[in-house]
Amino acid sequence: MLTVGMENGRVLCEHYWPADATPVTYGHITVHLLAEEPEDEWTQREFQLQHTAQPQLRRVKQLQFTTWADHSVPEGPGSLLAFTDLVREQARATQGPGPMLVHCSAGVGRTGTFVALVRLLQQLEEEQAVDVFNAVCALRLQRPLMIQTPSQYVFLHSCLLSRILEGPPASPRVEGTGSGSWRTLSAPSPVRRGPRPQPVAVADFAQACAERAANANAGFLEEYQLLLQAIPAAGSVPPPPGCKQDSTASYDRSTAWLSLEDEGSPPDEMPEAWLFPGGPSGHDHVVLMGPARPQELWQLVCEHQAQVLVSLCPPDSQDEDLWPTEQQPVVMGTVTVHWEAESSTAGWPCTLLRVTQGDSGKERRVHRLQFPSRELGPELPASALLPFLAAMGRSCSRGSGKPGTVLSHSSKGAAQLGTFLAIDQLLQQAGAERTVDIFNVALQQSQACGLMTPTLEQYIHLYQCLNSVLADGLP
Repeated sequence: MLTVGMENGRVLCEHYWPADATPVTYGHITVHLLAEEPEDEWTQREFQLQHTAQPQLRRVKQLQFTTWADHSVPEGPGSLLAFTDLVREQARATQGPGPMLVHCSAGVGRTGTFVALVRLLQQLEEEQAVDVFNAVCALRLQRPLMIQTPSQYVFLHSCLLSRILEGPPASPRVEGTGSGSWRTLSAPSPVRRGPRPQPVAVADFAQACAERAANANAGFLEEYQLLLQAIPAAGSVPPPPGCKQDSTASYDRSTAWLSLEDEGSPPDEMPEAWLFPGGPSGHDHVVLMGPARPQELWQLVCEHQAQVLVSLCPPDSQDEDLWPTEQQPVVMGTVTVHWEAESSTAGWPCTLLRVTQGDSGKERRVHRLQFPSRELGPELPASALLPFLAAMGRSCSRGSGKPGTVLSHSSKGAAQLGTFLAIDQLLQQAGAERTVDIFNVALQQSQACGLMTPTLEQYIHLYQCLNSVLADGLP
């Protein structure tokens, strides 16, 4: 528990446990308070739970961190690291297969920071390395807004730096290791088929590409085989109830899967969409694949407040009903889309659209960019792709605050969407982290949608595109 019950007169969390020795009953469950040990920055409690339908009693330990205000960070890394070590030690000592439950008030900011810290500390012990960007990205694929503010994202780095400088915690110790040795303190890790590639620093990227390309692309081939091994088998995890998905596409619980199901449409004609969070300072990206109708496309635009709409379909194959003209708006229930103007963004033609939603008449502007190539292959041409992405990024960054959401659509060609999305995410990562992790970006996309799994040629193409833009310097 990472919150207090009340803060500045506002209730953040209900008092869901007994205040004293008198038990409290919630439905079929009775809770007894067995022990309570308050300390300066946290409180430990132990409960006994009894369910009316189960004679066996259960004991649950609660650890409440009490000095972390909502939407903020603790005063320093030391207290949270000590609390995290205590939680991990208690989890190791607890018997039983049950999971650890973590909550704050909304369950995203403080909870996301704590969960990321626990996972990254484990990665540090097991691999002597940390990958903050992809750890946060993985959390946000499971739950949006995990790590809610830039200050929490920075504080996460401060905690990791503090732990690296001080060395591993003194207790529990691993027999036969020195005080400065990083070793796994829990059960042995599962056997891996091979070490996964690590993120590459921007300054070293050209050399990394050259090393992988040596000996007839031997390095690329080895890395690509690891990627295929890491991707779950298609269909190994079923989609949620009521959602349909192409039988060739894998589904992963960590993916923000958006159902656009229409009972009257055959399964192979239904559009599918995925949300890929962009991190605290990057733009989120919604990917829409398949023959979408106007209400489906503009529903996503409104729900995710998309600021930029990218069309990867060749212009002559697009459904004209999707787009308004100067004389004819697109009307879908309470949503109306008007053509407003033709403009230019960083040299690329851009259509400015005005979206009016609801009876309130509230209006929003959406910039629509059309990818220029008429003959789109699975490997989007770098000569057009890189400047086009720069124009898209500029459209997202109009105004202050976090960049607006991008919605990319292609009626066919998941590989095109995969390449476009991967390059976009990698450029954001390079700018924010000064590192590039093509392996994990490709892995996360492939786990989200099996149809976006790159071929070997497409995987190499990602390296070549990034190498081209990094050689000229990040925009």
